[in-house]
Amino acid sequence: MSQGKGSATMKSSRKERGAAAILVICAMTAVFCMAWGLNAVVQYGAEGSEEFLQETRLRLAAEGQVEKLAREIELHPELLAALPKGTWQSYGEAASYKGILVTSSIRHVKAQKADDEEDIFLKAWAEPEEKLRWSKGKIVCGWLHRKGDTCVWQGWRSAED
Repeated sequence: MSQGKGSATMKSSRKERGAAAILVICAMTAVFCMAWGLNAVVQYGAEGSEEFLQETRLRLAAEGQVEKLAREIELHPELLAALPKGTWQSYGEAASYKGILVTSSIRHVKAQKADDEEDIFLKAWAEPEEKLRWSKGKIVCGWLHRKGDTCVWQGWRSAED
């Protein structure tokens, strides 16, 4: 009889070990799936951060170019005399700032108030020199108001104006 008990104990022990092995495999699979999902979330977040950083650099480069033009025109309003009115005209050379190409243009428009001379819109377009998978450009527009010989910064405008 002792042989029968030992044999039953061995079978029970093998079944328990088999069940434990299956539970360990299931637990390892669950941990692997969670780690894989976490890795995907981290990579997605890193790509989003890099895209946001690039868009911010583009916007700041374009804004810097518009502010540079505005300052130049405020100091030397006679520069506007040679530019035609009513159409966008390229102004200056394209500038490159650490992998970002920035171009700019100016447009004269008749002021909305009758006693004012004109408004001047400044536009800058910034884009990466190297095109990446998600590369986009940024356009920013500024607005100067001219009355007499002075030009005064009026603020930012939408790109559609």
